[in-house]
This record gives sequence, structure tokens and C-alpha cells, in this order.
Amino acid sequence: MEQNTQNSTNITNGNIRISDDVLATITGVSATEIDGVAALAKTFTGDLKGLISNKRETKGIKVEISSDEKISVDISLIVYYGRKIPDIAADVQENVYKNLTSMTGYTVDKINVTVAGIIFEKPEKSAE
Repeated sequence: MEQNTQNSTNITNGNIRISDDVLATITGVSATEIDGVAALAKTFTGDLKGLISNKRETKGIKVEISSDEKISVDISLIVYYGRKIPDIAADVQENVYKNLTSMTGYTVDKINVTVAGIIFEKPEKSAE
């Protein structure tokens, strides 16, 4: 019995690592939850960086973890025309910060938001 208890203790004292892909997914879902965000924007520059460096990107999101485990996030968004872009960006930053810190326990150092495009909403067709 004691040997099993010893093994359990060793396991709970191990390291926990959350992958960059998981952090990027949390970021992406958090960003698209905000009213006014149409989609994440994938940029050619981001794709090229992903091929050259070891940093992971998920469609319009770049996540970096510093040596002291602080997260920095870059997000590229497409927003709907006619909405207040600074308000949308601030809401995205707030929601991403809240979800990353609560779900991972990591410290979020910065969240950079780039609005890379605008989409015009199609007017709804009336049922006449």
C-alpha cells in the first residue's frame, strides 16, 4: 500500500504544461464571443512566421510564453462595419484576459489586437 501512495505523491508533484495550441484556442473562442467580431483574420505574414520560427499560431493568433511563464498574445480580427472598433478591441482584450487567467492560472502580460479587416453585414431579406 505504501508504494502506491508514494507513486501517487510523485505524480501530483509533476509539471503541468498547457500547449500553445490550447492557449490559442482559448484566445480565439474568447475573441469571437465578443459582439462585433466577425472572425479571426489569418495574415500571410503570420503564416510565414509560423514556418520560420518555433512559435505556434492558430488562424490570426500568436501566443508566446516567456521564461517566467507570462503569456503574450497577438490577435488579428475582422469586425463588422459600423461598430466602434476601439470598444470591440477593448472587450476582446478583457474577455481573453479573463478566460486565459481563469482557465490556465498563467499571468497574462499583454494582449495585442489588430483589426485586419471589416465585413459589411448583409441586410436580412424580408419574408414578403
